[in-house]
Amino acid sequence: MEWEVPLEVLGENEKDIYAKIDAGAVFDAYLLDKQTYQRKYCKFKIAKSAQDLPTADKLWLRDFLGKLLPQAWAVMILEERQAEYGR
Repeated sequence: MEWEVPLEVLGENEKDIYAKIDAGAVFDAYLLDKQTYQRKYCKFKIAKSAQDLPTADKLWLRDFLGKLLPQAWAVMILEERQAEYGR
């Protein structure tokens, strides 16, 4: 399965986001299904390579300007959650 997420959902600046990814942080946000464009709210981990997360799906990141980054990353969904509105 392929997912997409804008960086702005993961944090306020790219440097901090990439540091969290490198540290193995768990994110609590939504992912966008690339096929249906439906959002799934969940806890997940991101890695630069599928080798780092063996059972991972493909993840495409969008930068703060909305441009799709040229290389896919890896995402492993740890837990699906109920959407929390008004956050």
